[in-house]
Amino acid sequence: MKKALLTVFLSFIMITAFSQIHVGFGGAFGTKGGKDASGDKSAFGLHMRLLTEVDDTFGIIAGYNYFPQQKYDQAGYEAVRNFSILHLNGQVFLANEADFQFYGIGGFNYHLISEKFRGATNKGNAFSYEAGLGVKLDDDWNFYVETKYVGHSEQIIVVLGIFF
Repeated sequence: MKKALLTVFLSFIMITAFSQIHVGFGGAFGTKGGKDASGDKSAFGLHMRLLTEVDDTFGIIAGYNYFPQQKYDQAGYEAVRNFSILHLNGQVFLANEADFQFYGIGGFNYHLISEKFRGATNKGNAFSYEAGLGVKLDDDWNFYVETKYVGHSEQIIVVLGIFF
C-alpha cells in the first residue's frame, strides 16, 4: 500500500512539474447535501479545488466539498450530521478556446459522513464515482461552473467558483 501511495504521489509531482496549476474556491449546492427529520434534503456548502492542466486537452482535479453541520430532531432527540466529499477527477476539454473551455469530468470521490444521535456516532464513509460537465470562462476572473452526478449519495452537485 505504501509503495502504491508513493508511486501515485511521485507521479502527481512529475505531472504538476510540467503543467499549469490553478487553485479554485467557490460554493456548492448538493441535492442531498443536508438532512432533517424527514431524511435527506438539499443544502449549500463550500468548494475548494486544485486543477492541474497536463496539456491542452486533459487536466486533473483534486477537490473538496464541505456542507455545514446539520442539526435536526430525530424521535425527540437532537441529531447532528457532518458531511463532506473528497474528489479526484480527470478533465477532458471538449472545447478549448482562449476565453472559454467546455469540459467533461469523471472520477472518484470519498464521502466523509458522520451522524451523532443519543451520544452514539455512526460513520458511513464510502468510495464512489462521479461524472459531469463544466464550463470555465478565462476572462480576468476565471469563473467555473460544474454539474455532476455523485453515485454513492445519488445526488446532483452544482459548483460555482473562481480560480486564482
